[in-house]
Amino acid sequence: MLKPIPLISHPLLLAGLAACLAGCQNNPVDSGQEWPAGVSLPDVPISVAPFDVVHTQWKQRRATTYIYLDHIGDNRLAGAKISQLLQAAQDQGAPLDGAPFILFYDDPGVTPINQLRSRVAIAINGDFSASLPLYVDQLPSENVVYAAVGGPFPDVRMAYPKMLEYMATRNWKPRPPIREIYLTDPVNTPLENLITEVQIPWVPGG
Repeated sequence: MLKPIPLISHPLLLAGLAACLAGCQNNPVDSGQEWPAGVSLPDVPISVAPFDVVHTQWKQRRATTYIYLDHIGDNRLAGAKISQLLQAAQDQGAPLDGAPFILFYDDPGVTPINQLRSRVAIAINGDFSASLPLYVDQLPSENVVYAAVGGPFPDVRMAYPKMLEYMATRNWKPRPPIREIYLTDPVNTPLENLITEVQIPWVPGG
């Protein structure tokens, strides 16, 4: 079980996490894996570069059981494990429910790159006993700020400042893990049509 970590600081989030995400999303899956079908799009307009406006809302996310692979180290390498995740899920007959996602637990602005923690994950529906290399855990029901970001995965980070502005105006503080859900197949979808849902959990400011 991951140990609790402090709230992410706004300046370091932008300077550190965004930089890591730029490389992480370049090639999240190879052509040998089939992207899960039946994925629903968020109920907000899709925001695109240059992200002068990011259509941000908040919701209470339902509790979600998921399977995952751990990744420790450079976040830019985490996305490459999506193929491994999907293959292991297929081999073990996991009842998948939705699109792959990555959970980012640490602030790269303060955590050494070789100690960064992330999870490459996908939700499941129903009982499932995972075998290595897969693990099972649950995201709790909690409040999240979210946006639908369109375009190449490296551009997703450009939407973060507006999402944080939305939170700041409400005196909400971000907390980890940040979740990026990759709703569209990056192999068979043109780059400009890719869609990622970003979810940032928040707590009231104090």
